Amino acid sequence: MRSSLPTGLLAGVFIFLCSGASIAQAPAHSQLRHRHPWARFEPGAWKLVRVVTESFDGQGALVSTSTTETRTTLRQVDAEGVTLLVEVVVEIGGRRLDGEPQLVRQGYYGEIGGQQVVVTNAGEGVVTIEGRDYPCTIEQSESTSGTGRTVTRTYYSPTVPPYALKQESITTELQTQARLSENHWQVTSFDVPCRILKRICSAAQVTATHRHPNGTTTTVAITSTEVPGGVICHNAREFDNTGRLVRRSTLETVAYGLDAYDGRAGLWRVGRPWHRHRTHVLPGR
Repeated sequence: MRSSLPTGLLAGVFIFLCSGASIAQAPAHSQLRHRHPWARFEPGAWKLVRVVTESFDGQGALVSTSTTETRTTLRQVDAEGVTLLVEVVVEIGGRRLDGEPQLVRQGYYGEIGGQQVVVTNAGEGVVTIEGRDYPCTIEQSESTSGTGRTVTRTYYSPTVPPYALKQESITTELQTQARLSENHWQVTSFDVPCRILKRICSAAQVTATHRHPNGTTTTVAITSTEVPGGVICHNAREFDNTGRLVRRSTLETVAYGLDAYDGRAGLWRVGRPWHRHRTHVLPGR
């Protein structure tokens, strides 16, 4: 069965941002490509992520569970950004829903669909992580989409992966100036041991908070510049305005590769999933 499915998981979450075609004082193309979680790879790189989501009722009882697998393939890299092929499969109640494949155009600041944004240099700053100060360049972006205006400040390190170390973003309603949403995230730890293929590498931990009129979502993610799309895994919890847990989810990288997808992993394969490229955080972290 086919269904039109959202593509919000296309970049494995944590492609946080804005920006667009009208950019002032932006870094050079080579710098933008180097720090982008997809553009630093060559076309053909891909990642398959699985998200398991649980929803709860007013009494805290589990009411539904769904599994979503999103396969993202890098199709093109150019001076303006990347083109991604996004394919989604959902399993809920034993029923499989296949989304129509979509080509998504994404700029170097994460903007989608030709969003018009101006990015300016907002000076220098410092991000403190585990007691150590990291000098950063602050870039501020302003964008308008629909009835909202978003102002974002991102702290970039030129030498420390994952390069974007902190971000603060506020969206307000254009007419009333009422705050519609607020996003904050920051790298909180480096050198988190993570197994990728048959070796262990050091990844970064990122914590994020998304506030909106209906509640708050908190997320803890593990990221690496060695994995297409950046995010390896995350845990997220969504609360309503009373603090009640309404939804929680986990994301894991099922498989990834730097060449063409071989078609043997996840829900796309008949039978038991194949996990040759499986990645996960070591126990106890």
